[in-house]
Parts: sequence; C-alpha cells; structure tokens
Amino acid sequence: MSELSCHGLRKSFGALVVTDDLALSVRSGEVHALIGPNGAGKTTALAQLSGELRPDSGSVRLDGTDITHLSLPQRVRVGVARSYQISSIFADFTVAENVELALQAVGGHSFRFFRPARSNAARLKRARELLAVVGLTDAGEASAQRLSHGQTRQLEIAMALASEPEVLLLDEPMAGMAPDEAHRLAELVRSLASDTAVLLVEHDMDIVFSAADRISVLCEGSLIASGSPDQIRSDPEVRRLYLREDAEAEN
Repeated sequence: MSELSCHGLRKSFGALVVTDDLALSVRSGEVHALIGPNGAGKTTALAQLSGELRPDSGSVRLDGTDITHLSLPQRVRVGVARSYQISSIFADFTVAENVELALQAVGGHSFRFFRPARSNAARLKRARELLAVVGLTDAGEASAQRLSHGQTRQLEIAMALASEPEVLLLDEPMAGMAPDEAHRLAELVRSLASDTAVLLVEHDMDIVFSAADRISVLCEGSLIASGSPDQIRSDPEVRRLYLREDAEAEN
C-alpha cells in the first residue's frame, strides 16, 4: 500500500499565497480528486507534490519517507509520475515510439541514440504492453499526430506509466474531451487505481463524482473540505464556494 502525503505545504509568489497550510494524502487503490475554482491553487499543489516546484515550507512524504528535497526527476525514480494540462508528445514519432522514448528516458539513455536503439526488443515489448493498458493496442504504429485528443491523453498516461509509478498525478486529463471520450478515460483512471495511487485534478464534476473515491476541495490555496463524494456533494461550504449552489434551494 503506497501513500503520498503532504503536511503544512505553503507557497507564495510575492504577496500572493497560492498554497496555504495544505495537508492531504493519496493511497494506492483509490482515486483522490482535487477540485476547486480557477485560481484555487490546484496545479501549484500538484507541482509541489511532483517536485517541479519547491514549497516555502511543509513536507512531502512517500510511504513515510520525506521526499521534499527531491527534484522532479528524482521523484520519478522513487515512484511519483505526473501528466500535464498541455499535451506533450513527439508528434513526428509513432505512438509506440513515444512510449519507447519514455522508457528510454527512465532507463537513463540519451534520446540521440533512439533511432538505432529502436530495435530493442524488450523495450518495444514493454511499450506495447503499456499501450494495451491504456487501450491503444492497435495504434502502436500510427503517427502520434493522427491521434484524437482523447487518444493523445491515453498515450500521455502510457508514457507516465513507463516509470512504473506508485503514485500518478493527473492534471486535467479530460480537458477538451467530448463526453464519451472523457468517460472512457475516467474508466481507465479507475482501472489504474487498482494498484496505483491516483491524484486527479479535474474540472468536470460529473467525472469527479463518478470516478473519485475521495475528493478534496481547495479555495484560495486552502483546503476547505475533504471526504467521500456524498460528503462533498452535501457540504454547504463547498456548495457555496465551489459548486455555486445555494444550500437553501432544496429547502
């Protein structure tokens, strides 16, 4: 059972406090959704958990070990991987080659030698296995630039899985998707959580409430609520500040 947790995280940019005494955790076997209005500090929180951004104070722990001092590449090596809001694939390569590049990076090899190394049978086999996990079994030899938006997101998750993470941080993976694509990707995320801790930042509330086991709500950098989907749905502060519903409307 893996767990990524943070305690007392605080991050400011000048006078603007974007993370204010944040404490949360995500455990293997669950999807933990992090939600909040635009500007609430979700992506900044993810950046601190992934090692992309150093907090001003507080700590980040993986399975009880303090990893606050570790950089993003170092956290990838110990088991924390992340996807981004903006797609970042190699459009001129095939789908399988993109995953092989991710595997090659994890192995510490230079991209300059990728073409000759394309014949690496073990890496190609692993790339195909990861594509099968994310539902792209038949797309391996297709050009990455010909993928649909939803398939591109699936490919990015396959690339993140190349490091065999214990914890997967997903930053709005369903952004810009058609509803059917979004629900298919949500099912994929749910399946990944069977043995991986998944922290999901997502704006689509239908996806959040159907896919998440736990939900935490940020507002102006502070955690205002955390609990099951039912608990969050009925929380009056969440309804007032985030869901924009008047708690008295049902009375």
